Amino acid sequence: MENDRNNALIFLEQLKIKKMRKQLLCVVIFFVTAIPIQAQLGSLVKKATDKAAKTKTTEPLTNTKLKPMINDEYAVSERGASLYSDEIQIIFSLSPFYNSAGQPSNNFTTSSHIYAKVITQNGTLKDALKIADNDDGIKMYMVLYDDKGDKIKKFVSIAETFEISSAQANSKSITLDILPDPSIFTSGKQSDFYVGAAFAYGHNEYTFPRNGNYKVGLFIKNEKVDDWGKPVYGDDIIFANFFNYNFMVKDAAAIVKESQTLSEIKNNAQKNAITALPTQWAEKSSALVMGFTQAQLVTMYQNSFTSKMDAHTVVKFHASPSNGGYTVVNNEYGIPIYRYSNQWYTIFIKYANGKTCFYQGFGLRQQYNGGGTYGKPFVDKNEYHMVDCSTMK
Repeated sequence: MENDRNNALIFLEQLKIKKMRKQLLCVVIFFVTAIPIQAQLGSLVKKATDKAAKTKTTEPLTNTKLKPMINDEYAVSERGASLYSDEIQIIFSLSPFYNSAGQPSNNFTTSSHIYAKVITQNGTLKDALKIADNDDGIKMYMVLYDDKGDKIKKFVSIAETFEISSAQANSKSITLDILPDPSIFTSGKQSDFYVGAAFAYGHNEYTFPRNGNYKVGLFIKNEKVDDWGKPVYGDDIIFANFFNYNFMVKDAAAIVKESQTLSEIKNNAQKNAITALPTQWAEKSSALVMGFTQAQLVTMYQNSFTSKMDAHTVVKFHASPSNGGYTVVNNEYGIPIYRYSNQWYTIFIKYANGKTCFYQGFGLRQQYNGGGTYGKPFVDKNEYHMVDCSTMK
C-alpha cells in the first residue's frame, strides 16, 4: 500500500514539474524575442530556473494537499487529490470485493479485470461526498493520460451520474466495476456500480494510439451542499486516484466484446427485476368488447411466442374499460398502416415451478392489406414485468 501511495505521489509530482517546465519555456520564448543580447538572456533564464527550483523546494507535495479539490479533473490530478485524502480512500483491485478484501493493486494490463472500492475514513459516504437528501446522484468517470501525464480522453458514459440509495449513502463504502469479469457478473457477484462501460468501449486506435504504459484516473464528483442541505451548483467536491495501465492492441477486441456482453447482462437483469403489481391486479375486469372471449384471447396470447410456453397458470385476466373498435395508424401520406384495438388486456402468469411470476399487457392489431381491408387480428404485446409470486394471491 505504501508503494502505491509513493507511485501516486510521483505521478502527481511529475505533472507538477511538467507544468513548471512549460511555464519556464514560455519565459524563455518571451525574452528571446524581447532581449536579443545573449548575456541578458542567460541571466534571465538563470533567474527563472532559480525561481522554479525555489518553488519546487518550498512547495513540496505534502499530505495537506491530498484533499478533495475543486474545479475540473485536470486540476485535481495536478494538485494531488488522490487515494490518501482524509475523507475518502479509493482502492483498485484485480478481483471483486464481493465478500472479500479483493486483490489491491495499482498496476494492471489489458488482460486484467479491474475493480474498485470507495471507502470513507470517517463517517458515512453521505458526509464525505456531501450527498443532499434530494441529491440525484454522484458523478463517477474515468480519464486516460499518457505516460508523461498528458490528458488523452475523458470517458463519459450515459450513466455518468449514479443514483446513490439511502442505504448506500449512509454506509461507509461502495464497490465499483471498471473492467469486470462477465462470468462472475452473471453469477450475481457484481459490484454496486458499473463505472467502466465508456472506458471499455474506448479501447480503439483513436484512444490508444500505441502499445505501452498509460495512466488512468477514477474521479468521483458531487456538488457541495449549503447549510440547508441543498446542492451548490458549480462548486464541486472531487476525489480521485490513478492506476498504471499497460495497453496491448491484441487485447482490445476482447475488452470491447466483454463490455457488450456486460451490457446485455445488465439489460436482462433490469428487465427481470421484481416489480410491484400494477393497479389492474386489484381492479375488476371490464366487459369484453372486441368480439373475442377470454379463452380465445388467452390462447392468442399463448400462441404469440416463437416457442411454446412452459407449464403455467393464468392467475388473472384483466380487460380495460372500452367502447370497442379500432384506432387507425396512417403513414405520412394518410394511407393506413395498421389499426389497434381500443381495449387493452393484462394477463398475470404463474409458472408451474411456483417461483416465476409475471404480468404483461397486450392489445390486438391488424395490418392494412389495401383496398379498405385488414388482416387477421394478432396479439401486440408490451414488455413483461416480473413480480413476487407471494403477492399474486
